[in-house]
Amino acid sequence: MALQLINGFGKRGEIQRMEQILDEMVCAGLTPDVVTFGALIDCYGKAGDLEKMEAAASQLQSAGLRPDLMVFTSMMDAYGKAGLLQEMMMVVKRMERAQCWPNAHTCSTLISSLASMGLYDRAEKAYRDWLKKGAGVADVALYNTLADLYAKSENVDKMERILRQMRDNGCRPNLITWNTVIDGYGRVGNLVKMESCLETLEKEGLQPDCTTFTAMIHAYGRRNMFGEMKKCWNGMLESDCKTCIPGYSAVIDTYGKAGRVSEAEAVVEKMSALGVPPSVVTWTSLIDAYCRAGQYDKVGPAFEQMLRDGCRGNLLTATSLIAGLCGCEDLGEAQPLMQCLSRCQEEGMYVPLMHLLILKGVVSEKAGEIDKMWMAVDHLLARLGKSEPVEWLQALFSTLTEGLWTFGWAGRSQRVVKFALRRGIYPQLGCSNGEWTVDLHSMSVGAAVPTLFLWLNEVREWALASRRAHPELEADEKSRHGIEQFIIITGWGRHSWKEGESRIRTAVEAKLEQMGSPFTVVGGNHGRLVAEPEKLRAWVLQRRDELDKWLHLQDAEDAGPPW
Repeated sequence: MALQLINGFGKRGEIQRMEQILDEMVCAGLTPDVVTFGALIDCYGKAGDLEKMEAAASQLQSAGLRPDLMVFTSMMDAYGKAGLLQEMMMVVKRMERAQCWPNAHTCSTLISSLASMGLYDRAEKAYRDWLKKGAGVADVALYNTLADLYAKSENVDKMERILRQMRDNGCRPNLITWNTVIDGYGRVGNLVKMESCLETLEKEGLQPDCTTFTAMIHAYGRRNMFGEMKKCWNGMLESDCKTCIPGYSAVIDTYGKAGRVSEAEAVVEKMSALGVPPSVVTWTSLIDAYCRAGQYDKVGPAFEQMLRDGCRGNLLTATSLIAGLCGCEDLGEAQPLMQCLSRCQEEGMYVPLMHLLILKGVVSEKAGEIDKMWMAVDHLLARLGKSEPVEWLQALFSTLTEGLWTFGWAGRSQRVVKFALRRGIYPQLGCSNGEWTVDLHSMSVGAAVPTLFLWLNEVREWALASRRAHPELEADEKSRHGIEQFIIITGWGRHSWKEGESRIRTAVEAKLEQMGSPFTVVGGNHGRLVAEPEKLRAWVLQRRDELDKWLHLQDAEDAGPPW
């Protein structure tokens, strides 16, 4: 009975009542068992209270009990949601040492957590390792997780393969499956298949939900298909999903990135008329729209209204404000945005690193001040701990590199990227299954271009080393030694300045074209650029001297803030 109460209060997030029941249980002379501790750990983990979760895990061991699969899975999930990769992988190792083999749910949890951190290769490897161990049979939830992994990494071929495997193994796709596939097709621009999936979904007796409409709104919005987007939005309003906040936010974001501010404002007014409360994403999308359009006088009032609505700003809010600062032409325009950043700090958000960069850049007009600023940034980088969430660090470094890149500090931006790569903050460079890949889609332009150049430098070293190591091979055989494809993933970019046009893809393609590289689009997926080994190797050897100059970025002579 006590365990049921602990589980019940924990699932409802009533932590104090859960702890009260536990105290009463102990006072009555009842000893908590591994199931009770498992329920506590799961509840604390879902509440994001990692300190209490870890304390409960220590108490479990002190009581001479062995953690079971539920305990390991709950802790893995909690660390994964917090973006704490190192801690999550330590749990995996402890689970293996205890010979506690993962089931489909545990495997799904691990894959989902790795994918949320952008570690797609590691997520796929985790699935392959699980299959080799023969620890269980994949269920619908695991297949959905795998489909989502490939949808987010814009690999629709593998996503379709998972869908076929589901059916072949007797697992019927559910609404989550179809939403995932719709999102995957939408990301790569295959709108025909996306719309076909919607028809199939409805034929199978399922109804589109908030996730369905939001994914399709994003897909149309990325291509500036405003008529189709509005038709989809109207369909959402006529359905049971008229209170779908993410759907409204997606429409606002689309209009904002296209510079159609008045239409974005009209959506916010529509939400108010229907009694739908805007979320932090809604307000951030509107603030971002104002910053992009240079309507800085509207940013402050929108930010204050967001706080009055009980929405606490997040990293995206700070990033939008900072991007707006980069576009300001004088201190007068920059002042309200800097005040909003200060309020972010007052509200408990962590933005001091980039705030320092912008603040010193705005206030300073002396040529030598940039060096003092850089020393301060160096100091803050050195002080970064090892336990910050990966997602937080990626957002922070994307913002930092974008600021440096905008100001013309390309060399310093590359230096920051090198630091981030050493720390494992950008794990996008990898070679597996005969593919050498660099994934840039979740970066800022200021991080993507330096990362591309660092990766190309590794490719250059590979080409030269393969030539030295295998002089007996013919040119085409040397180039194929161990590698079948070189892939650059640009996607549409999380930091796209304009819907329908990926800033990352545009910048990357421009650099590659400038260098005369052999990378091309294959299969109509414009978010993936592919080169064959022999062509890439020939290009490297032909442009060897030029690449030495291109791949080492330099700060511009007139670099500095526009103020």
